[in-house]
Amino acid sequence: MIISERRTAAVILAAGKATRMGAPKLLLRDDAGEPLFSYAFHAAWRGGCRPVIAVISENSAPLMDDPAFSRARFVRNWRATEGLATSLRAGVEAVPSDVSSVMILLADQPFVTSELIAQLRSAHADHAECAVIRPVFAGVPGHPVLFSSALMKELRACQGDAGARHLLRRYEKKNADHSRPGRHPAA
Repeated sequence: MIISERRTAAVILAAGKATRMGAPKLLLRDDAGEPLFSYAFHAAWRGGCRPVIAVISENSAPLMDDPAFSRARFVRNWRATEGLATSLRAGVEAVPSDVSSVMILLADQPFVTSELIAQLRSAHADHAECAVIRPVFAGVPGHPVLFSSALMKELRACQGDAGARHLLRRYEKKNADHSRPGRHPAA
């Protein structure tokens, strides 16, 4: 398919068990009453990603009823306990075929901003030949990760609990690290 415009879909991985917090962590609310999931959703949406697809499990299913996320497309991962790759595959399967890239976000990283999302999308527009574009903070690769649509078939084939790490290694030379000073989103 010919892609006439550079459009990036977002896949937010939100199907983890989240057992360490005693409750589903994506439903935990900050001081302003916002659930943790809202940070990833709003960063992707305000950063220009369309559509924004959230892969959820039974633990995070209440997010579907929250009107703040009515623009999200929710995909249920009934196999979430089998590993991260099941969520990655479920999300990528829901991505339209006319996008030029897909941004993979982890739902529990509140320091990822819409500005970072927009910068990664811009880097993809400037370096369309790159298979992978990801932020680097103080020399440490981080999240979210943007994958060219050329890798969709390989993303759909991911297995186990390592997600797409093997693709990051395989396409290291076709990878544009987008350096950014400041705090690492995973911090």
